Amino acid sequence: AGLFVSSLSYAENTEIPSYEEGISLFDVEATLQPDGVLDIKENIHFQALNQQIKHGFYRDLPRLWMQPDGDAALLNYHIVGVTRDGIPEPWHLDWHIGLMSIVVGDKQRFLPQGDYHYQIHYQVKNAFLREGDSDLLIWNVTGNHWPFEIYKTRFSLQFSNIAGNPFSEIDLFTGEEGDTYRNGRILEDGRIESRDPFYREDFTVLYRWP
Repeated sequence: AGLFVSSLSYAENTEIPSYEEGISLFDVEATLQPDGVLDIKENIHFQALNQQIKHGFYRDLPRLWMQPDGDAALLNYHIVGVTRDGIPEPWHLDWHIGLMSIVVGDKQRFLPQGDYHYQIHYQVKNAFLREGDSDLLIWNVTGNHWPFEIYKTRFSLQFSNIAGNPFSEIDLFTGEEGDTYRNGRILEDGRIESRDPFYREDFTVLYRWP
């Protein structure tokens, strides 16, 4: 398969209005380590107006993912930590059928209105699979359970022991489950970014490498 790269220019509307609560930027840095562990840092920039973001938020992560052959793979997580504006933030885990929720914030503390940069740092085992003579990662970058719009999304995948862009195929899919829309673009260096804001939709990326 060839490397799919979009160089089209789009008109963007990715600035969050001052009167709206939501995520202005969801920037994910993923690094594949030599032992196969996927190290993920989610940099989430919120505009909080005490409408739904009063004490913090929760981040849902899937416990299973359906592989292209229809088999389900169990995802094993290790939460490294959570920070708000660079300072450690309280968090705990809630478990649900098929989901793990990282609950961020202190329910006894009211979060003042303002802009906040949270980072959720975690590691995942069993996140990619071997398919033929290549490895494949299919990852839903943001999840689709946020109760407000995400105005801008970025994703990058790197290897801790390989420089440059080693990928033979890169693609993205957005919309509801099963949709094949592409609300985004693939940059020359292999990063992916959204084109328009989206609400309760998947932002799924695909990377293949030998």
